[in-house]
Amino acid sequence: MFLTEYNEEKVMEKERQEGRQERNIEVASDMLKAGGMSVSFIAQISRLSEEDVLKIQEKL
Repeated sequence: MFLTEYNEEKVMEKERQEGRQERNIEVASDMLKAGGMSVSFIAQISRLSEEDVLKIQEKL
């Protein structure tokens, strides 16, 4: 029983992290579309790496 509860909590935390990551990507994408901001600034605000921001920029 405890093992099941632990796994459920672990799964829920993973889902929350994935949701935050998706939101961070949306924020970076919106900032890139708005323009006028450096990659390092966008990375700082969106909590993504500069490399991830550059990958998003390439897709736009």
